[in-house]
Amino acid sequence: MKNKKILKAAALLTASVCMISAGISGTIYASAENINYRTSSNYFRNKLSGDEQKFYDNLLTVCNKINNNFKKEYETTQGAEFNSQTISATKAKEITSLFVRDHPEFFWISTSFEVASSGNTSSLIIRILPAYRNGEARKNASEAINSAVANYIKGALEYSDPYSRALYLHDELAKNVSYDYKSTLDESPENQTIASVFINKKTVCAGFSKAYIYLCNAVGIDAISVPAKGHEWSMVKVGSEWYCTDVTYDATSNISHKYFLCDSSSFQNGVPNGEHLIEKNEVSSYVSFFPSCTATDKGKNALKWGDLNGDSLINQQDLDLIKNSNSLSAQQKAAADLDCNGTVDENDTKILSDYISGTINKLPALEYPITEDDNVNFPDTGILGDVNGDKAVNSKDAVYVLVDYAKTLTGKQSSLNKKIADINGDGVINSIDAVKILQYYAKTLTDPSLKSMEDFLNGK
Repeated sequence: MKNKKILKAAALLTASVCMISAGISGTIYASAENINYRTSSNYFRNKLSGDEQKFYDNLLTVCNKINNNFKKEYETTQGAEFNSQTISATKAKEITSLFVRDHPEFFWISTSFEVASSGNTSSLIIRILPAYRNGEARKNASEAINSAVANYIKGALEYSDPYSRALYLHDELAKNVSYDYKSTLDESPENQTIASVFINKKTVCAGFSKAYIYLCNAVGIDAISVPAKGHEWSMVKVGSEWYCTDVTYDATSNISHKYFLCDSSSFQNGVPNGEHLIEKNEVSSYVSFFPSCTATDKGKNALKWGDLNGDSLINQQDLDLIKNSNSLSAQQKAAADLDCNGTVDENDTKILSDYISGTINKLPALEYPITEDDNVNFPDTGILGDVNGDKAVNSKDAVYVLVDYAKTLTGKQSSLNKKIADINGDGVINSIDAVKILQYYAKTLTDPSLKSMEDFLNGK
């Protein structure tokens, strides 16, 4: 009973992050089914420099304005300003391309960007697809998308580990959505978006890629879409590694897994015309931002609960392993701790035995995936609130605080740097610190002059 209460607490803490973030970054979306989920990992934003991030955030602001206003017709977004002394017009367009790849929820965006300059300040506007310029049309499409997405999320969350969630979403898209050959002849821009996937269930490669990363991010798996020559595919982070995935190529009558979680080398084998090579022209200044996919284990370093040998099966071999817990690796012990009490003991063995025999049909699971990050020592940047050491303070740091807090509720030691994560200085790391981080992050989005967490806490 105690463990169930702890798990419930962890789930509530995670939900609280979603609810708080909803009003901050615009990357949490409340669906028609009342499910709160992350629409973006902001992967590319976190790679950008200071002025570039400010421009990115300005793009997010003008897009959120349209997303939140169904009463008005828009032909373009308002101008998103940037410093033309530090960001060229070409770079501004490339950053906008990265922004679009971070935020497929803005399904009404076209690929037409225009830049206007005045002195040291320039602004970029994005044209709206004709089909979604009308507010009522955007509203109807948004509601239909959210309803469809909720069903995918519910199915994926039946699995506790990232590998199984990524596989489920890959297979469901391949099964439920067909490739729209006709639109390739018509050159329909709407079929480049998630709307074509979740509403029409017919799309092209760009729609498959954007929908897949959208769903992966929604269930806690970092994912990005990748431009290629006449094609588009995805990169997905499972465990500690990045992998290449192409749902379009796998969406055959039998659902292939040939291009699911591949390393870059095998991903390119047998693919014509360089369709699995990154198209550098679109984002030439930022090609280095795309991860190197060099792992070859198909994501098995992110073990499923009970699958101790990583063969994607839960059977007698795993039961034999759990009986000798002293010989298990740290990652195997995490996958074997089925009652989530921090140790591998006789109760875990009984749970696994009952599952294999069919006495029970579902294994317990934590609300966050097993990854090597659970035991990582983040670098100390000396920045209060920068919990994960990426030199930025945002909602991701708040999530790490809450996950760590949930872990300490089970009696485990905190793995975070108290000097960085204990925001209010009360000697403990808990949800209060997470809320402070989110409040600070919200303030920085509206007040770029705010320099530090210390200034925020001092009311500057």
